Amino acid sequence: MISIDRKGTIKRICAVLIVVLAAAAVSGCFPNMMGQQQQQTVKTDPVYSPDGLKIAFISTHDGDPEIFVMNADGTGLRKLTDNSAVDAAPSWSPDGGKIVFTSDRGGSFELYRMSSDGSQQQMIPTPIEDM
Repeated sequence: MISIDRKGTIKRICAVLIVVLAAAAVSGCFPNMMGQQQQQTVKTDPVYSPDGLKIAFISTHDGDPEIFVMNADGTGLRKLTDNSAVDAAPSWSPDGGKIVFTSDRGGSFELYRMSSDGSQQQMIPTPIEDM
């Protein structure tokens, strides 16, 4: 059986791969992939809130990946991020009050956090250079 730490590591690796592929598609590395995204909305990276009542996910319905949240039954859809950058890999805080995600809005991918309603978006400073 896989330990919880290993599952977390696997999830982080998958999240990084998704971010890299999304960035490559948006930057034009895969022109056919970007053309498909413009024709249909792609929804990915669903993650339940700790209480199981909400789902955060990525959608490209406006042309670039943005973070959305909705109730677990599919109602109450809300767009949390709205910019021309790639916002991806949402993850809930243990209490469900915050969402951590990655974004290239500063020119390179960094970690960001926001309240679960999308307010108070800010970059999380990381001490590791060129990560």
